[in-house]
Amino acid sequence: MRSCSSRGFGLIVVDLGLTAWLRPTGPARFVLAGLASLCATATFGTIFAFAHAGWAGSIGQSILATGVPLHAIAGLGGWLTLTAMGVSYRLLSMFMLSRDVDDRKSNMTLAAGALAIAVAVIGGILAIWLVSGLNVVLSMVGALGLATIALYGRDVIGIFSGRKRRQLELNTRMAVLSFASLAGVALLGVGLILTGAFAAQLGAFAFLAIFGWLSGLVLAKLYKIVAFLTWLETYGPVMGRAPTPRVQDLVSEARASKWFVMYYVAVWFGTLMLLAGQPSAFRVAAAMMIVAIAGIVREVIRARRLADVASRLRLPDGACAPHLLFARN
Repeated sequence: MRSCSSRGFGLIVVDLGLTAWLRPTGPARFVLAGLASLCATATFGTIFAFAHAGWAGSIGQSILATGVPLHAIAGLGGWLTLTAMGVSYRLLSMFMLSRDVDDRKSNMTLAAGALAIAVAVIGGILAIWLVSGLNVVLSMVGALGLATIALYGRDVIGIFSGRKRRQLELNTRMAVLSFASLAGVALLGVGLILTGAFAAQLGAFAFLAIFGWLSGLVLAKLYKIVAFLTWLETYGPVMGRAPTPRVQDLVSEARASKWFVMYYVAVWFGTLMLLAGQPSAFRVAAAMMIVAIAGIVREVIRARRLADVASRLRLPDGACAPHLLFARN
């Protein structure tokens, strides 16, 4: 079973890697770096599993005892964040009708991020092997991480300032809150490293990174992507032959915005409660997140159901109502 899982994982990485390698644009390079980080993350996880089983020897036990922060940095910082950065370049440019980021700038951002992950993985393992502690390595990673996020922020500001669509849609406005969460992740990580509390507060750091930055960005963009694909599926076949609504007519941004705001506020509040060691208050934040996500899901379902489209434009002759979960042929 383990052999089949390993082979399947390897095939997925090779498939995605070759796809990105054949078109090595700026975003694709970020995906390639993310896949390399994914391999490092999986390697750490494998070592942890063998160490728990008593099959990894003394070095494996040492990695298990002190290497969890390195595992988190490779997964959250490398695999998920670098990949999300690369994808966001393309989505932001597309949705705001802006020019793509200059390759020289995006390559500089990628180089800083990749170097941070390399220092964490290689330097961290070397520090564990030499029994010298991770403080120096984590400090270097923190500095490189701040530089990466600063460069990424410069790139994102360039996309925003060069946009042709002056009125920002809800998905873009909410993405800004994800970027704010990313900045918070960086500042929190550096603060925890400087105070020596990174390992103890890893849960709060991971929570903000996963739900504030990554999940928040996915939810914001998914809200737009679902509406866009629904519009293509429903009204693309009748374009030019009948009046059709705009993509924005498939959603109600005013109604959906309150769910997104509730989500981000709940994530930020939950992070603070984790740092303060208040489990009861954190459960309140988690409940708020669930309610907010349910509200966002409802808005996405309404888009698929064309519930917010004016009745005279909803289904012109020749158009078919979309299925809730899959596209019709």
